[in-house]
Amino acid sequence: RLKLISFDDDAFGFEPLQLGFVMSRFYMSLDGMKHILESIPQLSDEKSVILAISHSPDLISDFILRRGEKKALNNLNGVIRYPIEGKIKAVCEKLDLLLQCSLGDVTDSLEDVSLKTDAVRVLPVAMRISRCLLSCIMTEQTSTTLTRLVSIIRVCRSIENRIWWDGECIVKQIPGIGSALALQLSLNGLKTFDHVYHASPRKLEVILRKNPPFGNELRRKVSEIPTFSASLRAEISPDSKTMNVTIESVIAGRAHEKNLDTTQTPTSRVRIHWFVVAADVPGLLDSAYIRRFSVLLDTTSRRVVHDMFSAPLDPSRKTIALRYFLGIEGYAGLDRISVSRFKINHPGKKRLELISHDGSHILQEEAVGALLHPSTSLKDDRPSKRGRLALDSEDEDMAVDIDLTSSALMGTREASRRRTTPLRIAGTERSF
Repeated sequence: RLKLISFDDDAFGFEPLQLGFVMSRFYMSLDGMKHILESIPQLSDEKSVILAISHSPDLISDFILRRGEKKALNNLNGVIRYPIEGKIKAVCEKLDLLLQCSLGDVTDSLEDVSLKTDAVRVLPVAMRISRCLLSCIMTEQTSTTLTRLVSIIRVCRSIENRIWWDGECIVKQIPGIGSALALQLSLNGLKTFDHVYHASPRKLEVILRKNPPFGNELRRKVSEIPTFSASLRAEISPDSKTMNVTIESVIAGRAHEKNLDTTQTPTSRVRIHWFVVAADVPGLLDSAYIRRFSVLLDTTSRRVVHDMFSAPLDPSRKTIALRYFLGIEGYAGLDRISVSRFKINHPGKKRLELISHDGSHILQEEAVGALLHPSTSLKDDRPSKRGRLALDSEDEDMAVDIDLTSSALMGTREASRRRTTPLRIAGTERSF
């Protein structure tokens, strides 16, 4: 019933299935594996993932709730990210609270020795359960959505690195940087890996009160963490019934950037980095395209990986939105999730794309009416954003800075003062 094993035709022999191998790999009990498989359909966000982990029989069996701990736990309930309703009455609620305290560096303020000990013990078991949960999602036997997958990945990476995926001290993941040094970097504006890598080695040493060559060594450690980005393309079949989606993942070493002084950052050894790419499959409920791949990379190299899948398309739809995700294993807070919106093109029609600076939204042909007919407004409920207007043409490739407001598509005042750029669309020239 749990799809852990399959029997032979004679019902005497059996062999393990993918979920059976996952159960054996992470040393899960039968009750613990059953709890995970039954909890997957109910997972909707990060809070539900943490709740499922804390209610696992494999975790509850090793802990108890002492009467003298309830007062301290109730006091901590107001400082965690996801507070527990009411007072602490069960072991699973205690484990939920201690797990969140460990991710938020709140355990240092605990005065009860038994609670400190339990907070240290809960992390290795929770890490094993979260990895098992993620492996179950990655198997072909389990269907999932992109939202559920991203929530599980974020919680799993956070438990591995003992930090929230969107916390202030993400740089704590750099080897040799603890909570105190990460806090000093964060207070001085160095909150990401890019900030630390582009900072001067001497500035890093002054902030952290370290002697040379600590700053150079710190930059070298950050240079081993690659940068990555993803883009998406969609092609509609002639009958408008099938859509071919291509995800392009670009992974590069930090020293690959142009015009960057890397004389103080020596090239590191070649390392293998594992990534997870996923995307929503439109037209199929509770389904997502998921693939795990590895890249051999050093600080100066660059790799491009393509993934392609097909999905059914409703011909009556005029627009379609696709979400895609790219994340690296071993680090929290570096995942990228973006949204691309496409308008189904007719054969022989020019395609106009509106791309935001962060690459998280792609609109196709939605601005054509507003450009060709200035009196027509472009309705959009999203807040104002800076963007770029790119026109794909055989003659020229041009881009114009624009503002996307809730009522219309208008050029910036600075751009209108500097110059007027002619915009040619289907033989019509208009000033923009």
